[in-house]
Amino acid sequence: MASRTVAYLGYEIDILGPPKLGEGWIVTVWPPNRKAPIVLAPDPSEAKAIEAAIAVVDEMLGEP
Repeated sequence: MASRTVAYLGYEIDILGPPKLGEGWIVTVWPPNRKAPIVLAPDPSEAKAIEAAIAVVDEMLGEP
């Protein structure tokens, strides 16, 4: 199970690999103020999970 953290526009995105074979990647988006995180639905692809997290941040910031 791989895990890592990336920063994107002041937000921290935690990426946790599937806990079991066949389960999805779990991504948590932490706002800059470290208040309540946003936990996304598991995704079967790491790349798609990260794309979804970036889309959530862009939407919160009003980016296209």
